[in-house]
Amino acid sequence: MSSSANTPKSDAAPQKPAIWKGFAQGAIGAMTGGAASHPLDLIKVRMQIQGEGAASAAKPRLGMFGMGVKIFTESGVSGLFRGVSASLFRQFFYSGVRFGVYDMMKNAAGVQNGEIPLYQKAAMAASAGAIGAFVANPGDFAMVRMQADGKLPPEQRRNYKHIIDALRRVAAEEGVLRLWRGVIPTTSRAMIVTVGHLAAYDEAKYRIKSTGVLKEGMPLHFASSFTAAFIASLMSHPVDVVSMSNTIASPICFLLCR
Repeated sequence: MSSSANTPKSDAAPQKPAIWKGFAQGAIGAMTGGAASHPLDLIKVRMQIQGEGAASAAKPRLGMFGMGVKIFTESGVSGLFRGVSASLFRQFFYSGVRFGVYDMMKNAAGVQNGEIPLYQKAAMAASAGAIGAFVANPGDFAMVRMQADGKLPPEQRRNYKHIIDALRRVAAEEGVLRLWRGVIPTTSRAMIVTVGHLAAYDEAKYRIKSTGVLKEGMPLHFASSFTAAFIASLMSHPVDVVSMSNTIASPICFLLCR
């Protein structure tokens, strides 16, 4: 009897990872990073809208450190995390959905180990980014409002307690569709950034690994992530410049009238 009958097949197709793992890994990672970087994001928003109004126009503009000290002095540590619940809500859906959808599309393509052509990866990543941004737009909308609320005069502040309170009140007072205001520019940027993050990561990992310089492991993941982050920043910079131009033209409306 042939010995091949007892030999396990080596060309069996590798088991595809569960879709929920991509969602969970993307969501948890993004929420952790979002929570850690939230004070910096809050400071950035406050710096963008400072100087608006007659009373604020004469005051000197604060830098990053000065704005951070000002927020801490006025509101304490909790002030630096104003709107963090909305940030976590947004990251849970935005990053979770885009990672999950991207993995689902890769699995549907039936090709493993980064062998999908780059243009297909880019199309999948752009689609995943668009879906994630659309789903998460209410969280992004609420996050910006909650972060900028402290800049408004006391009588004009909305004083949302948390993300659920913000979503409920906006839907009740302004209509559900208000939560998707600004979805087109948000989605457009998400498509570009996701191509830079996910498609570039897979392509960089595949190219680096194919050279034999690095094998599967942390150094390979770090090199791929570093490359993807650089590409994503480069690709999204023109969009951010346009966004910042609009912000400078009318910061209070751009950020608070959303």
